[in-house]
Amino acid sequence: MGKISLEKVFNQQLKRTLIVVIIILILILASILAIVYKYIYNSERQQARTSIDYFFKNTAHVLKRTERDYNQQLKKSLVNFTKDYTTSKDQAYLNQKMNDIKSEIYQLNEGHKLQVKDVNYYFINRQGLIFATDYKPDRGLDLSQAEEFWSQLKNLETGEVLLLPFDDETLTSRLRLYAYVKLPDGNYFEIGILFKNLQKILLQEIKEINQNPNFKLHLFTYEFDPLFNEDQKLSKEEKELLKQSEREKELITKAESLFVEKYYQAWSSKYGNLYGVVSINHSSLNVIFNLILLLFVVIIIAIYLAHQKINQKIEEILVPIQKISQDMNNFYKTQETNLNIDDTGITEVDDIIDNYINMANEIGASYEQLEAYSEELEHKNKELEKNKKRVRKIIDLSPNHIFIKDRQGEYKLVNQTHAQFFGKSVEDFQGLTEQELYQLDENKIDEFLKNDRQVIDDRNNQVFEGHVIDDEGNKIIFETTKIPFVEGDETYVLAIARDITEQRAAKNRIKEQKEELEASYQQLEAYNKEILELNQNLETSYQERDALVKKLEKLIDLTAELSRETLSDSQEFLSQLLHSAFEIIDEADYGSVYSFGEQHIEYVDAIGHDLEALQSLDIENEVFSSNPTEPQVIKNITNRTEDRLDEQVQEVFLDATRPIKETIVFALVVDGEKRAGFSLDIAQESEAEFSQQSVQIIEAFNSLAISFYIMQNYNSMRSDFQSQIVSSLINLLEVHDQYTKGHSENVARLGTKVAFELGLSIEEINDVYWAGLLHDIGKTVVPKEILNKPGRLTEAEYEKIKKHPVWGYKALKDSEQLEDIAEYIYHHHERPNSQGYPEGLSEVETPLISKILSVVDAWDAMRSTRSYREPLSKEKALSEIINNRGTQFSPQVVDAFLKIIKENNIS
Repeated sequence: MGKISLEKVFNQQLKRTLIVVIIILILILASILAIVYKYIYNSERQQARTSIDYFFKNTAHVLKRTERDYNQQLKKSLVNFTKDYTTSKDQAYLNQKMNDIKSEIYQLNEGHKLQVKDVNYYFINRQGLIFATDYKPDRGLDLSQAEEFWSQLKNLETGEVLLLPFDDETLTSRLRLYAYVKLPDGNYFEIGILFKNLQKILLQEIKEINQNPNFKLHLFTYEFDPLFNEDQKLSKEEKELLKQSEREKELITKAESLFVEKYYQAWSSKYGNLYGVVSINHSSLNVIFNLILLLFVVIIIAIYLAHQKINQKIEEILVPIQKISQDMNNFYKTQETNLNIDDTGITEVDDIIDNYINMANEIGASYEQLEAYSEELEHKNKELEKNKKRVRKIIDLSPNHIFIKDRQGEYKLVNQTHAQFFGKSVEDFQGLTEQELYQLDENKIDEFLKNDRQVIDDRNNQVFEGHVIDDEGNKIIFETTKIPFVEGDETYVLAIARDITEQRAAKNRIKEQKEELEASYQQLEAYNKEILELNQNLETSYQERDALVKKLEKLIDLTAELSRETLSDSQEFLSQLLHSAFEIIDEADYGSVYSFGEQHIEYVDAIGHDLEALQSLDIENEVFSSNPTEPQVIKNITNRTEDRLDEQVQEVFLDATRPIKETIVFALVVDGEKRAGFSLDIAQESEAEFSQQSVQIIEAFNSLAISFYIMQNYNSMRSDFQSQIVSSLINLLEVHDQYTKGHSENVARLGTKVAFELGLSIEEINDVYWAGLLHDIGKTVVPKEILNKPGRLTEAEYEKIKKHPVWGYKALKDSEQLEDIAEYIYHHHERPNSQGYPEGLSEVETPLISKILSVVDAWDAMRSTRSYREPLSKEKALSEIINNRGTQFSPQVVDAFLKIIKENNIS
């Protein structure tokens, strides 16, 4: 580290002191300025807000008072006019009465200085037309178009007066006041007053506010034009701020500079619409800021002069100290002193000089003594080096591994035993880390060094056991004692590792011998258990009987379960049949079930065998056609089967099936036709055999399977009959309504596609199809003349059309199989916005299938010819669906429908 002179030390310290003083001064002045700024700034800002609020409130008060005075006068004048109107109706007299009314209004408030053209009269007939007026642009105007106003006017009694509040029709701050009276002849008489000089009322208020030279208020119309012919324009940003004030109904503040602010306020009321902009100049803050700045400059000048004076005094002190320093440097070379410094007059400096001379004399006398000490120290260092080599030799000769590491795993010392174990020299370990030695990644090094760091942190000895693999692949077990080793400010780990591989092997041999003795003892106990088991055979026979009862109970339960699933898919039934039999027949290790196709068998399921491989084979029906129709046990059935297969199929078949000892097999025959084959197998290595009891149980399974297929044939016949009935009903509907031919089938087909896209179950998709076919069946009750009417329906006719979901529901609801279909048809004209019929259900309340019918029914109707219109184009129909998403149609269904239209290119 470089040294600096005493003079620089003094100067640097002085500079630091001055900088601190200046910073403190700046903080004090800034704090004063901030306090003053905040007080005055907030005070003037509050004054501005108060003035703006006062201006708008007072203006509103003045306008309200003016409205009240003029309305009172207008009411009085109109009542008098109505009384006179009953006795005389000639035009000259009416003109005279109008002049009297205007004169009364002009005299009411001279401050407004109304002119003749500012007061107008209007005669309005019973139909709302203005037939006489002194304001020609309004002649012939139809007031009945304003329905709410005209309703008020029509309800007036003869002589009753209607007074309206101020009205700013054109948003120009030119207010109008209107009053009406119903005349005895049924016509209406109106007086209208235009206040052009609203600005003068506002100007008087503004003059009082703007008396403050630091406060300026400017007014603008809602078209941003300045009032009072001011040469004041608004920037685009200022207009946006005024609109913001109008939206938020708040005063908006913007700082123009440090001492200038502007406020923006929108005023909207029934008396007019204005924008106000207030500019505040905080001039007093500007003066205070300049005064504080001047004070700061004065203080800085004073600090500078003080700095110069202090430097002069420092120099007087430093000169003798610098001479002492030079003499000291020479003393180390010559051991002589030559100061030649006069008395400085400074007590401390003179004491330093005297003390220095005395110290130099003492140091000179000590040089010879130091040389003697140096020779003795050199001799002791040589002895220490010899001892160090002896200790190193002892460490290297130790058969144990000795090493020292830091907490990062870097080796600081190792003995030869440890180095040679890793095939390295002692020097190779200098700077080597655990990570480099064992090739550990960064994620594992912290875990590896965990024990070392625990020893260093806890300062306690610990013993660990671990192993490493040597170059020959042998597992070497070490017991390592780790000791905290402190050297200076650093703490290391001193480790002594002892090879305990042979010791551990001997311990394991003793353990194995002990386990052999325990095994012999356990064998003796097993002999005793065999004797006990002979006594339990009788009890076992009873248990076997109970097991048979449980199997029969399972079979009964399976029969009940399958009877409930008679409409299930036959593939699913066969798979369930296989697994149920496998669970009941304890001897079975494997099993398979297959169905007879047109030419080849098709494996449905397998247990233990490779089902995927079996399903890939093309095995002709004749290969298994000779299988018995009644359950039969066959030995080595694989040999019997492979003889009937060609060579290529035979190889795959043998790989796919497990080795079999014997099989219980039967072919399922219904109405003389083989439908499926079934087999349970015992593994070749098994000692079990199928009992007669198992054969009898499989016979029950055979009967159960035949019953399933018979029921399935019955249900199929019933479904065909039901389909024919529905087709007949659809044909009847198409005869009744000539414009819906093919419509029901279209709705059914497209509806099932949408249902599939929405992930509905097979049963639900089936319901969509039948509901689509029958959704308009209720229209058979609607008169044919209404359904095929070419023009617009009357309200009564439309109400009859809207009944068709109800009639369709009533026709189908009593059928047990169609009651769900009836419910979907009943709601297929509901809407998400609850504006549908017949019940006005919401999106959540309407069944999903009904919502599907609603979309596809509307689509096919729009794309079809109707009695009242031609079909819509695909683009127009899609637009209607999209535009009514969420109101007429379910968003969930619309999204799926649009995807179907796009992917299938449906037109």
